[in-house]
Amino acid sequence: MRNGRLIEDNTKDLNLNLAIEHSLVLLHSQSTDDLTIRIWNNPPSVVLGRGQKFEEEVNTEFCSKNNIKIGRRISGGGAVYHDEGNINVSFFIKRNHLEGISNLNEHKQFFTEILKKSLESIEIDKLTVLENNILLDGKKVSGSAGYLTKSTYLHHATLLVSANLENLEGSLLVKTFTKRNSRSSSYIPTANIANFDLKRWKTALLELIKNQMQFSFKETSLKEEELKLANKLKLELYSNDKWIFEGKRIMIKS
Repeated sequence: MRNGRLIEDNTKDLNLNLAIEHSLVLLHSQSTDDLTIRIWNNPPSVVLGRGQKFEEEVNTEFCSKNNIKIGRRISGGGAVYHDEGNINVSFFIKRNHLEGISNLNEHKQFFTEILKKSLESIEIDKLTVLENNILLDGKKVSGSAGYLTKSTYLHHATLLVSANLENLEGSLLVKTFTKRNSRSSSYIPTANIANFDLKRWKTALLELIKNQMQFSFKETSLKEEELKLANKLKLELYSNDKWIFEGKRIMIKS
């Protein structure tokens, strides 16, 4: 069996959560764990993809009125709405453990299918996949994005469980479906997954990965060095307006 690690994180700070994702992907190559899964939530917020134009994606008036925070993540893809009714699940895996998978789209397809199977295993039916989104009866219940380094792949996805869909609709500007390019969002009507059991789904997900990919898991907290780097990234990058509103990378001090 390969080494797997599960982190269930209670951090409720938007910029720190995004920095933790970045920290984990940067440090994963040094880890003795080949696959790390992180389950986490954000406060009400809009999270932009790395290269997106802020003014084309975010309804700033609605966000300000409804106390919805705005951030930008390291991965590409479209803008998404988060709140505590939206479960975020992230996979950090050493690339040499995904044989025959070489590019970003193949990685995203692989983990989207893993998530779909994990939902089906707890009797959530009528699921389909469209451009790495999972749809339930034609409505989006999960979206995802990915990020590659030389050694590590990050796949993070959403699961809409009890999200405020009015806030989701109001905070995002894109309202029509188009086949999206690499930087623009694409609208798909959304829904929550009814009767979702987090504990049962988590057990099903880990069992599926154990059987399909030969990983055994231990539950841990963030390591001291991971949190230290995350706090540094939060301060120097993720809280910086040039990154949030313009997508400009900031030189991180050593």
